Amino acid sequence: MTLAELRQEILDSGLDHLSSTRANRFVNLAYRKVYQTHLWPWRLLTQSGTAPLTVTTRGTIKSVTDENGADVPYVDKDELDKQVDLTATRTYPEYWYVDDDGTIATYPLASGSITVRHYAKAVDLGESDSPDLPTEYHYAICLEAIRRGKLENGQTEASAIYKADYDAEMAQMKREVFNVQ
Repeated sequence: MTLAELRQEILDSGLDHLSSTRANRFVNLAYRKVYQTHLWPWRLLTQSGTAPLTVTTRGTIKSVTDENGADVPYVDKDELDKQVDLTATRTYPEYWYVDDDGTIATYPLASGSITVRHYAKAVDLGESDSPDLPTEYHYAICLEAIRRGKLENGQTEASAIYKADYDAEMAQMKREVFNVQ
């Protein structure tokens, strides 16, 4: 489903008084909630380059490796800065950290490339964009967006029903994706 299709589902649920802008906001809030509830496997991305490396949709970082595939451990920048000269250079990094500008940096600054495996954050949907999750789970976005709309309208009973449906949908999604019972 695209943003336009998701929005239409919301408007068709008795929330047709909402403006397109407001309905889009509900969809994008619900999308972020569904997308970021768990570290879903489709969120895992890999980006390589020389440090400092800008990772645009970076959420939780799973790992950083050097060009030989060796794991590079994380260190807090403030702690590291108290102990060493961050401008030192070498062939391979000993640590990685998040720099003040949000880039992934290494100590010492390595001449080779690093690879960052990270879980992406959700990006708001445009009119013809589809959520970055399997299509069979798109309706969970509708359920959460409708719940929010009903609650805003003071329809607490209807909101509670949509919340229960959303919770059941998310539990089913978790069972299927992570193969848990």
